[in-house]
Amino acid sequence: MRTAIYRHGPMVILMLAIFIVSSDLGSADHTRPVLASIVRRFLPWLAQQMTPAMIDVTDFIIRKVAHVTEYAVLSLLVSRSVGIKMNSTIRERLVPAGISSLYALSDEFHQSFVPSRGATYTDVMWDTLGALLGTGILHFIHRPRSKQ
Repeated sequence: MRTAIYRHGPMVILMLAIFIVSSDLGSADHTRPVLASIVRRFLPWLAQQMTPAMIDVTDFIIRKVAHVTEYAVLSLLVSRSVGIKMNSTIRERLVPAGISSLYALSDEFHQSFVPSRGATYTDVMWDTLGALLGTGILHFIHRPRSKQ
């Protein structure tokens, strides 16, 4: 039982976190004011120069980087959960990216029912890019090392 929690728990926790942030809590209407207040508090010199359009662009970039990052981490955790090893084939290593991408699809489906959110195929593409990045990181970590 402890092994199952250790092996699958982090993946499940991240999936729950993604689900929660996909609710109204993670909508741009809530994240933009937070970003603006962070910039005003820690970078006051920058806040004086930022227009609302600049804040919107910055918020957009941060949100897309978050998509890529969270799904790269999810792909790594799925790899751990399904037992990807150093000697796994490329096809086997792509399974976690596929599972992560399917979760991204389900997440966008969930967002389609949240009034302040919307489902977009571009977010699924960003999420899939992140999942493939996680797979690439794992492949890099597990690459054969030459013995010199």
